[in-house]
Amino acid sequence: MSLTHAVAAVLCAAMFNIASARPAPVCAPIEVREVSVAHAVEGRHSVGEAAVFEPGDTVHALAVVKNPGAKAPIEMVWIRDGVVRSRVNLSVGTTKGWRTWSKHTLRGGDVGAWTVEVRAEDGTLLEATHFEVARTLALAP
Repeated sequence: MSLTHAVAAVLCAAMFNIASARPAPVCAPIEVREVSVAHAVEGRHSVGEAAVFEPGDTVHALAVVKNPGAKAPIEMVWIRDGVVRSRVNLSVGTTKGWRTWSKHTLRGGDVGAWTVEVRAEDGTLLEATHFEVARTLALAP
């Protein structure tokens, strides 16, 4: 059991009133099965996955999420060189493989190391992926 799952189980147990005669609710944690960055998302799949992008590109971050519980919010946090650049709130339905994504269009000043974090509603880091943005090198004629 991962630390994230252990914390979720403890929180779930804490939310249940022990004095109640009702059975404990089922509190299963959200699990990110996959996260990727690509040039596009088509048919709910990443297209053109890459580790390096250029200014002018639009980067799509796709997360495949297992959520056995009720509909729940997650957040994608876009970070460049350790500084949060964007936060995108998304909703995940009940399923074994919910696909959701966000996108960010890169500008000239976006060169550097990027991370996209997928976080639970309480801020717990579920998964992350990394990519670089490099300047386009123009070739001399």
